[in-house]
Amino acid sequence: MKHRVVITGDFGPSVSAIAPYLTQYNVSSVNFFANAVNTTNTGVDVVLDYSKRLGRNSRFKATLAGNIQNCNIDKINIPSVLNTSYANEQAFFSTREQYFLKASAPRAKGTLSLEYSLQKFAVGTHFTYFGKVVTQGFGYASLPNATPGGPGSAGISDQGLGWDPYVELDNGEGAVPENFVHHGKITSDVYVSYKVSKNMVWYAGVDNLFNVHPNLSIVPGARLESAYDSESGGPFDSIQMGFDGLRVYSKFVFNF
Repeated sequence: MKHRVVITGDFGPSVSAIAPYLTQYNVSSVNFFANAVNTTNTGVDVVLDYSKRLGRNSRFKATLAGNIQNCNIDKINIPSVLNTSYANEQAFFSTREQYFLKASAPRAKGTLSLEYSLQKFAVGTHFTYFGKVVTQGFGYASLPNATPGGPGSAGISDQGLGWDPYVELDNGEGAVPENFVHHGKITSDVYVSYKVSKNMVWYAGVDNLFNVHPNLSIVPGARLESAYDSESGGPFDSIQMGFDGLRVYSKFVFNF
């Protein structure tokens, strides 16, 4: 996919191409949407569906679905007037934002749905596997031997901006990339339903029955700096699996 729309980070008066406009409109910084990122998505989807009548008034259904996919960022099209330093490159579309783009969907995902119905009643379950994703924090440390103004350097990786982010180890023996690894997890949902009338069905169920949460957004060995440094500002990051845990519900569905 070419020219995907992204929103940039902030640009201030230190950028000569932008400074006159900041003065003109009396603002301190600006960010903007840009058709800037070329990506390639590859993968495969598989769906298997089975249904069998068990007697006159009962039926069993099963659906197995899954996909494997990969999102690769091929090119970031930075305007030449902004592509003058590594800091400007990161402000335009930081490594942290690149990780979020690629983590918008897990590399692998699968679902298994089972349902048994008898006359007006039905009972079912869904199992969903969310594959591994990796996100990043904002970064508060730098590498002592990094090239000034480059990846991992002071003024870049230690500014809390998500630019090639690093954090200090708890033992004070160096810095590591602030990568949050969310391993694959399975959630389990159960429900019952009753067909009240031709046009109305009542449902009750429990989503995420075993209260499964994603991995905490922390870097092992660097908890002091990386804790609560997620997109949500809490212990969990904003990933497709969600982090609300168990949910009980009841609802009516109307069909017209």
